[in-house]
Amino acid sequence: MTTFVPDGTTTPALIEITTADGSMPVRTAGDPAADAAIIVLHQASGPTPHIDAVIADLSDLGYYAVAPDLFYRRKNEPVPFPSDPSMLPAFDAWLPGDSDLLTDLSAVTDHLGDNGFDLGHVGVMGYSFGGRATYLAAATWPFAAAVTYYAGGIGRHLHVGNPDLAALRGKTLRTPWLGLFGEADHFIGEGELDLLETLVGNAPVATSLVRYPGVQHSFDVDVPEAPGAFDADAAANARSRAIEFLNLHLRRDDRQELIAVLSQQDWVDDPIAGFATPDTVRSSSPVWPDSRWATVELTMHVRNDRREVREYLLRRADPAPVEVPIAVVVDRDGSDRRARIYFDKSLFGSDQPRRPILAPGTDDLPPDLAEYHRALVSGDRESLEKIIASDARIQSPYGVIDRGRFVDEFATAPGGPERGAPVEYCTVTAESGTYACEFIGWRRPPHCGVAVYRFVDGRLQAMRVYEGPVYR
Repeated sequence: MTTFVPDGTTTPALIEITTADGSMPVRTAGDPAADAAIIVLHQASGPTPHIDAVIADLSDLGYYAVAPDLFYRRKNEPVPFPSDPSMLPAFDAWLPGDSDLLTDLSAVTDHLGDNGFDLGHVGVMGYSFGGRATYLAAATWPFAAAVTYYAGGIGRHLHVGNPDLAALRGKTLRTPWLGLFGEADHFIGEGELDLLETLVGNAPVATSLVRYPGVQHSFDVDVPEAPGAFDADAAANARSRAIEFLNLHLRRDDRQELIAVLSQQDWVDDPIAGFATPDTVRSSSPVWPDSRWATVELTMHVRNDRREVREYLLRRADPAPVEVPIAVVVDRDGSDRRARIYFDKSLFGSDQPRRPILAPGTDDLPPDLAEYHRALVSGDRESLEKIIASDARIQSPYGVIDRGRFVDEFATAPGGPERGAPVEYCTVTAESGTYACEFIGWRRPPHCGVAVYRFVDGRLQAMRVYEGPVYR
């Protein structure tokens, strides 16, 4: 078990980074030539030995860790940490706001970029006040990973501060995010974790919120002045989860894997480049996973003996589009090696639907998928409402849509004209309740796409659709 208890043997190196507001001290640990870097953001008590221990721990794991002093504008002024609730309003006013934090994080990100770390090789991890700043960073830039420890003020006001709360809640996470919270944290308002779980659950990236029952604020800090209660078991579990999450997203090379998969094909069918060799697609497709994209993240992989389907999220800071979900279908049988790429062409300015590229399939569908397909095609409202879970997450090319809107779009209303979706499946790749289905939509003009469904106990829990533009 490892806890963040400074032993006095590690002294961080200090550097200065120039921001729009002055020179910001930054504590560093590890090799600046490492493969990945992690930005560590301190609590409201300021840079402490706890943060030194964190960056030392990360450097031991092979990361270059940097911890900016977010209070540098105060010119070494003592941190007025509140000793009783009456001091909270003044302390909130003393803390830097979101605009200052974005200025500082931008400067650190630029510094790392100047030293060879693109966003796909940078993670962010923060504690309490720094944990909220981590969420802000994860909603602003497409980093590789972000870990928030016990941060209040993301979903609801913390004390009387957070003047930028509405703006923060309006941001969608752009970075895979892990949250680690004690359920007995006195800085977390009643129901705030439920609200936060809903917020992150709607993000287009991998997210996880972990709760520790009976655990308080600063549960991983074993020092007398820490405003909370140290919990050795929660601390060890949280560290294990945080390191696993960072390693997963910072050390997996999804970009090179996707390039290898596409390059090994004889033919690749791309919505914009067309049916062509990999070299042609490399030069003509806007989603080829080269340096134009800051990060390339594998979000789902399902396979059988005949084919495999991979879902990826491509992200960059600019130009638009800054995030593009794509699906790649690779045939595993046949004499030719072929792959098909699916994404929404309208993201790149095209107003032409992608015409069908496969013939309708003849294979029998799994029972739950067959019943959903029957209800969808016929516009059977009662069956759709029964099959689609009340909390199902439905991701269309145009964003997340709620279950009610989806049912209304395709189901026949009582006494209304018959509706339904004239869809035929061409291929179905099934694995453990997940079905990736290439399809033809016969609404004029006919078009093609791929939909990925997740069923649990016969009910549709999640759907992601890659097609477009579509004219309904």
